Amino acid sequence: LELPQGVDPSILSPDDRIVVRISGPDFPEITHEFSRSLARGTIGDVPEGTDRVIKVDEYDSGGNLIARGFVYGLHLQEGEDTSVPVVMVPKGWVVTIAGGKGPGDSPDGTYARDALLNGPAEVEYYQGKIFISDLMNRNIKIIDESFKIFKVGNIADISLIKEGDSLVDTPIPFPVDFIVDDYIYCLSADLHIFSIDLFKVQKIIFTENPGIIFLNDENNMLTGKNGQFFYSDYDEHKIYKIINGVKEIYVQGGINPITIGEGISKDNYGLINPKGIYFDGTRLYFSDSGNNKIKFVENDLVYTFVGSYVENQFYDGILTSDYNIKTPDFIEGYSNKLFALELDTGKLIVVKDNKLFSITYNGNAPGSILEPLPPDTAGLINPRNVTVDPDGNLYVADTGNNAIRMVVGGAL
Repeated sequence: LELPQGVDPSILSPDDRIVVRISGPDFPEITHEFSRSLARGTIGDVPEGTDRVIKVDEYDSGGNLIARGFVYGLHLQEGEDTSVPVVMVPKGWVVTIAGGKGPGDSPDGTYARDALLNGPAEVEYYQGKIFISDLMNRNIKIIDESFKIFKVGNIADISLIKEGDSLVDTPIPFPVDFIVDDYIYCLSADLHIFSIDLFKVQKIIFTENPGIIFLNDENNMLTGKNGQFFYSDYDEHKIYKIINGVKEIYVQGGINPITIGEGISKDNYGLINPKGIYFDGTRLYFSDSGNNKIKFVENDLVYTFVGSYVENQFYDGILTSDYNIKTPDFIEGYSNKLFALELDTGKLIVVKDNKLFSITYNGNAPGSILEPLPPDTAGLINPRNVTVDPDGNLYVADTGNNAIRMVVGGAL
């Protein structure tokens, strides 16, 4: 078990508990546990044919995650040495899991760490797979359980798409944003919303101005659940709701130059340049970036979730009502937490228990982003969205670095 450069080894103890999950083509996942003091010894009867290390976690005596292991380039072949170096990356550090080697595209079946991406704008975790909107390559990609990357369809003019069309050769315009829930629901740059599975267009949910590409539509974002869809329109200062293919204004914007007060009707609210948007099935949360607030709608009234009219210095644990968030960008919810990007500072933050905590800062990376990096020098450039897996890892679409990055245990 190795440590990345720059990690203080004193964070680890010989009494720490190591949990290893392995698998092979002929047997399901198997879990081994042992103390760090035995990490270089025998860990039990490893079945013949083991070809995948699924996860290596290290916990302290209180059961808190300290570090998570990464096995780079492990694809064991028969007869190879089975001594495997595992890099134990501390909780909160940032690891590149796909791309990061410059803009480009890669053939299907490429291992994610070897793949090229071009402006990834969205990332979603769903049932063991990671879905990526590879914006400038005009396709949606999937990282599967074997860490290989595949694309879902080519991209071009969606006005030619019909329900039931195959996606293997069907083009789709810039996939600005999407959500995954059994199907992929995609918002394209010409204001189409459509659902697809891995092979076919299932349903055209909404279409407007087919074939027209709006230059600023990369600022629009999509959310939805239970057949209800919402998308933000940055330039029109509005949020729209779509049910059964019918669009209606859900939050009216651009009325008042400055909005002060709580409990304002969503039909008479001074929304300016909305971007991030998240629907939890009951409440709709949105980034009111022009007013430096994160808001939510409840009973048709608009309330502040994060924001203040007083300038206070940020610190971890500051109350949501005490911080004037600077141009909030994307937002994403998970397990009673809300994740957001503060665009002006490049800070990725989490809201929990009515307090704000930083996850990463927009610090310059001291070297290659292909190496694990601490959160204050992770070197994120124009991150566009985040998602969370069941183990509490936070994935970031690092658009400017053409990469998908993971904050180890970033959602725990």
